[in-house]
Amino acid sequence: MKAYIFSTFLSSLIFSIPFILVCGIIVWLFTRNRRKPFPWLWMIALIGLIVTLVNIFSNTVSLTPFWSGFQFYGNINLVPFISIVKMVKDILSADPSRYSFVNFFGNIGFFIPLGFFLPLVNRKLDAGWKVILFGCLVSILIEVWQLFIPARGTDIDDVILNTLGTAIGYFCFWLFIKIFPKIYHHLYK
Repeated sequence: MKAYIFSTFLSSLIFSIPFILVCGIIVWLFTRNRRKPFPWLWMIALIGLIVTLVNIFSNTVSLTPFWSGFQFYGNINLVPFISIVKMVKDILSADPSRYSFVNFFGNIGFFIPLGFFLPLVNRKLDAGWKVILFGCLVSILIEVWQLFIPARGTDIDDVILNTLGTAIGYFCFWLFIKIFPKIYHHLYK
């Protein structure tokens, strides 16, 4: 399990490097002539957001529909909490499956950093409802895309768990700015 999580993070980090470099160059170009110091803290938050988004999309979205044609597979669940209840029962059972554990905690865990880094990168998104709405919309986009990917399913419970993960991440952001207000305000000097 630990090796799977580490390899997932490492591959997302490697895929993120081109995006990080491009963003770093753009930020450097905009700040070098303004006689402002390079915004290191903001750049670290931006790198966290980029790695998070690459991690989310690389683990949930496939480009298969572009190669095989957009074919509707229809593996869909629109009834809330059916999958969540099944996964929780399985996790709490004597012999829990790896699938339920990874699916339940993965759907929450992938979106926690999104809820944390998004308001750090964009101060206009520091209201909780905006961040949670953004996480929900990203999740809906992923679930709609998965309608066209073979062997993937679209599940309203994934949207619920992803949105919960975003809310947990925003709560961590809120705690962070309460504990370290100077660091947060330093981001936007």
